[in-house]
Amino acid sequence: MSREQLPLWIMPAVFVAVWAFIGLLISRMSGWTVLASEFRLEDDFQGEKWGWQSATMRWGTKFNRSITIGCNDRGLYLTVTFFLRPFHPPLLIPWHQISARPKKYFGFDFVELTLGREARIPLLLRSHVAERLRLNDRGLAPSAV
Repeated sequence: MSREQLPLWIMPAVFVAVWAFIGLLISRMSGWTVLASEFRLEDDFQGEKWGWQSATMRWGTKFNRSITIGCNDRGLYLTVTFFLRPFHPPLLIPWHQISARPKKYFGFDFVELTLGREARIPLLLRSHVAERLRLNDRGLAPSAV
């Protein structure tokens, strides 16, 4: 069957299916699915937010300029851009479920947060992003930032 004989809806349907598969794969690999099972945010987030940030999660899954990070007294807020949202619901992880430690990566200063006491999903942030979260004020890894 040649391309001219394919129904017009095939190409958009294939694109949507591939995009959905990639979104699902990223969610599973990064550990977002595990975190969402316990820390899904059901209502609107109230607090400071910084959009278009970058982070690395489990198994080296990178979110380059596609994650919004925020904080309030309740915890750490994470969400992703609209295009990845179907498999990445917003998260609010309580501070007592987070630990932090400094980390050097290719000569740059980072802070590695471990999310969830049981899940232990890593979240690697540039140190200047971690400083915005005021981790020291929250008693998380005083030497980290």
